[in-house]
Amino acid sequence: MIWIYIVAGLLIALLGARLLGRLRWRSASARLVENLRSHKLADGPAPLSAAALEGLPAPVARYLKLALGDALSAGSTLPGWVSLQQRGEMRLGEGPQAWKPFTATQNICARRPGFVWEAVFNMGPAMSVLVRDSYCAGEGAMQASMLGLLGIVNQHGTAQIGAASLQRWLAEAPWLPTALLPESIEARALHAAGAGAEGGGASLRWEGIDERRALALLRDGALEVSVEFRFNAAGEVESIYCPARFRDVKGTPVATPWEGRFSEYRAFDGLRIPTRAEVGWHIDGEYQPYWRGEIESASVS
Repeated sequence: MIWIYIVAGLLIALLGARLLGRLRWRSASARLVENLRSHKLADGPAPLSAAALEGLPAPVARYLKLALGDALSAGSTLPGWVSLQQRGEMRLGEGPQAWKPFTATQNICARRPGFVWEAVFNMGPAMSVLVRDSYCAGEGAMQASMLGLLGIVNQHGTAQIGAASLQRWLAEAPWLPTALLPESIEARALHAAGAGAEGGGASLRWEGIDERRALALLRDGALEVSVEFRFNAAGEVESIYCPARFRDVKGTPVATPWEGRFSEYRAFDGLRIPTRAEVGWHIDGEYQPYWRGEIESASVS
């Protein structure tokens, strides 16, 4: 009989530790999100008008007119935040069993570039891995934990992680298209606390390539990155491409061609955003997807 009590006690202790780990993990994520939100609120709402599209490459102006819709009307303010609920799967190894399902919440800020992506991966019965990717106040981070108790990955603070995270923010900006307006993250994006200690605030500029492509060049403090945007016949962002983004290979960052694909656009709070996406690396000349997901809901403010 005593063994029943011992087993029950161990199960209760395990469940309690799992709950505590999850709470600590979510608390850390909440602090990051609040830090991110402070940049959105630093300068109050910014005005938005069709004049914001003047001087942009033709495919960019066409896309933003489509994506922003009524937000370009006189008197509108610039949405600077989106909260997304996602589900999908990610390849965490090799072979057909390497794709693991996840659910995630992502918050994206348009003022000073930043995001927090928090996901739960189902690895099997009663077993989950918590993952958090972020870019906040000029610093990128990638973290993962088993049940919120055992650390698996904890990379942050390096120039390579910062650049890769800033590139991700730029590549995922179709989920908050106002972020792709140069005026949305100009000097006013610099937080009053002095976020520009490493070389100033954030700025975005566009260079046209042809009628279906344009290059976005983004600076945030000392970091500078670029992403090529490719547009379909309807004017939507169909894909993004980077000839070199840092990929972790056994603990070593390796610059690798990177591509993301978007589809199935829908309207949320007046903005048209893609609800399906896929991301992959080009390795040895072959495109290898490692992430695919869909947007279940989006809240813009």
